[in-house]
This record gives sequence, structure tokens and C-alpha cells, in this order.
Amino acid sequence: MRLTSFILGLFLIGFMSLSPVNAQQEFEQWKHQQQQEFREFRDARDKEFMNYLQQEWKDFQAYQGLVRDKTPKPEDIPTAETVPEEKPDKPETPTISPPPRVPAPPETPSTVPVPPEPPEHPEKYQDVKFQFFGTPVRVHYDQQLAGSVDENINEESISRFWKSLGTADTKSLLDQTQKYHKMLKLNDWGYTVFAHQLGSNIYGDSPNSETLFTWFVLLKSGYDVRIGYNENTTYLLVPSENMLYNIPYLTMDGARYYIVPLDDRSSQVNGITTYEGKYPGESRSMNFRLSGSPAIAGNLHTRILAFDYLGGQYSVELQMNRNITAFYNTYPQTDIPIYFQSTISPQTAKSLVDELQPIIEGKTEIQAVNLLLRFVQTAFEYQTDVQQFGKENYLFPEETLYYSASDCEDRSALFAYLVRNLLGLEVIGLDYPGHIATAVRFSGDVGRDSIIHAGKTYTVCDPTYIMAEYGMTMPIVQDKEVTVFTFD
Repeated sequence: MRLTSFILGLFLIGFMSLSPVNAQQEFEQWKHQQQQEFREFRDARDKEFMNYLQQEWKDFQAYQGLVRDKTPKPEDIPTAETVPEEKPDKPETPTISPPPRVPAPPETPSTVPVPPEPPEHPEKYQDVKFQFFGTPVRVHYDQQLAGSVDENINEESISRFWKSLGTADTKSLLDQTQKYHKMLKLNDWGYTVFAHQLGSNIYGDSPNSETLFTWFVLLKSGYDVRIGYNENTTYLLVPSENMLYNIPYLTMDGARYYIVPLDDRSSQVNGITTYEGKYPGESRSMNFRLSGSPAIAGNLHTRILAFDYLGGQYSVELQMNRNITAFYNTYPQTDIPIYFQSTISPQTAKSLVDELQPIIEGKTEIQAVNLLLRFVQTAFEYQTDVQQFGKENYLFPEETLYYSASDCEDRSALFAYLVRNLLGLEVIGLDYPGHIATAVRFSGDVGRDSIIHAGKTYTVCDPTYIMAEYGMTMPIVQDKEVTVFTFD
């Protein structure tokens, strides 16, 4: 510290002794030198990594995807025996009259950031325009990027591709991808999909180049990702802070690297050739949590959901955004709490509140919970994921509202969203073998089936058990062990 201060002092003394013109020239030369040294450090880092890519590759066994719950889900759901409505004063719970906690919808994104002018030689740059889930995107890039990778995929061809990107002007490109990252409110997975779609529009029909470009953008954006290959096909390897299911993975340095699907190519591979080292600098694993919906353009359509409760017939008209559903359709299957934590796009959330809040307003907590249970139980057809999609496919609440059918974890995540946002009550998740349900913390003791968690009493509420009211457990899981999970 003292040596640094001494050198800085000598520099300032010398700087003050110069004439104003000479001082400015000396300062500009010093600043240019510092910038040049920084550029050389960055280039040296890329060169070091390129040299590493030419030699440090190993074969790894790929394991087939994890299965979250091997117990089959019930294909037919029982109907509960009708229980007479509780008298308003036994048990007693407060009347529901909270204001909606769902924000008003923002304006549909219609403008995009204009790319900055290329710094020099504009003839070297080219514009690419495409639709990111209905939202117009425009990016300029150095034409040197457009060279596709060799047909024969190996460490040598991958390192040459890295060199072609490393020697091009990618700073401007990365600045633009970061702007879209913020403007579109993308989480880590959303940014990955954006980078891949950008690569698809630059490289056309070269899937390997698109995957390599995605790897490059993510590395430069601070993510700890790897590239691997098998039989002339490249794969993006992603470590995650969350578990991913039904996706092959390999293990390096004690961590799982998932072979995430970026396109329609199958990732059912038995082995991957990749490297063990990391790109120099700070890097982080991906987090698949959704703190909010992406701010993408609306492609709205109307859906009407109908249900009956205590002799009353109700019709709920919702505004659904197909673009949001299309984005969720790319999502890898991840931890169940992530689906319970997620939000609904503002347009759909507003229509949901506008339709449901007048129905529950003035009712007690019990009455309101029972009404929301009946809505989720009967407004949708029940089908397992295998029946509807041919594979396990957890749905976000917005997807459950969109698709005609759903199963237990889908309905439970939607019900939890409704109870938290319309009633302001606490909800926990109940994980039984082959079944997911919820439990609600009422303001008072309401009896019936309940769970004690963290010193609080939560009453079982099953959005899948048809016609069941609060405090009724589905018979097939009545005596099964249950695991509680919570979510913010």
C-alpha cells in the first residue's frame, strides 16, 4: 500500500510540473496505455483458453435423467362425498376483503433498444432481426462471426471456432445481449434461450454453430458452462443451483453438468467428450428460479373456465398470453417449489383477479378456500403428464390455466398462487409418494386434517381431490408418509 501511494505521488508531482498541454498529452498517453494493457489481458485470457481447448479433453459417462418421484400418479381421481357447508360461526374465520396483490399489466413491449453504431468500418457489421416469442429484436454483429464450425466436430474444430469469435468484435454484441437481458426481464434460462435464438438467426441451419455460439455468449456473460460433443454433435453442459429432471447429465468436480436441450435434437447420449477446466475469471451456476414473467409481447386469446359451487354457477373469463406459454414450453423440468414460487403474467393475473375477487369478496376464509378449491378441481380436466404430453411435464400456474388438462402438482401450484394472492393466506406444499397437495394456514383453528410445520398448524387442502373441501385428504395417500416443502 505504501509503495503504491509513493508511486502515485511521484506521478502526480511529475504531472503537476508539466505545462497544461503536455500534461493533457501525458494523461491521454497514460490512459491509452492502461486501456491497451486491459485489452491485452482480455485477449491473453481468450488465447490461453483457446490453447487449453486444443489439448485438455476427456471422455465422460453420461447418466440418464433423474426421476423426481418414481411412484406412478393415479390415473383416476376419486370424488369426495359432499360435506355440508360449515355454519358461518363454527368454526369461525375472518371475512375475506383484501385488495389484490397482483400488479397492473405493463404496456406490451413494442420498442427495442437500437443497437449502437459500429465503432469503425461499418461495412464489417451486419444486422440481424428476429422475433423472440413475438417481441422484435435487432442486433448488429461482426460478420466475422458468421463462419460455421467444421462438419467434423472435435477439440481442434471447436478451438478454431472459439478463435474466430475471440478475434472478432464481440464486445458490442455482448453489450446488446445484456440490454435485452434486462429489458425483457429474463432469468438465467431465458437468457440462454435468447442467446441460442440469436445464434440460430446468425448461423442459419448449422445447429452445432448455434450451440457453440450460445456457449460463447454464456461464458462471456459470467456463466460456468461447458461444451461437449459426441458423434459430430455439440451439446451445452450446464451446472445448476436447482435439480433438473429427465435430462441427461455428467459429473465433473463433484457437480452435475446437465445436457440441456436447446433444440429438437435428442440429448439421450451415453457419453460426452469435454474439458474439465473453467474459462478464466468469475463464473456462476445457473438458477432456474423465476422471480417474474418475462416482459415479452402479448399474443392474447380469451379462455372461459366454468365451475359450480353450492348451487351457484360461475364463469371466469381469462386473457391468456400464448407467447408466455411458448416460453414456458422450453423450460427444463426442475424443482417443484420453483413452480409454486412463480408468478403469472400481468395481463392474465389482472383478468384472474378481476374475475375471481368479486366471487370471494365478503366470504369467510373457509368459504373462499372451498370456492377456490372447487374452481381448480373442476374447471380443468384431470390427466397425468404422460397421458397429456407423453412424458413428465410440470406446469407453471399460467400453463395450467392455458392447457385443457392438468394433474396434481400443476393444480397445487395454481391453487397456492390463488390463495396467496387473493386471500393473503400462507400455503405449504405436501409431497406424498405419487401425489402433490397443499395445506393452508387459516387465521383460527378449523379442525379436520392438518399438518404441524415450524410450530404452525396448516389444514390440508387438495386441489385434485374432486369435490373435496378444506381439511379432506385423498384416501389413497391418507396413510402415506408426507414431506413438507415451503416456498417464498
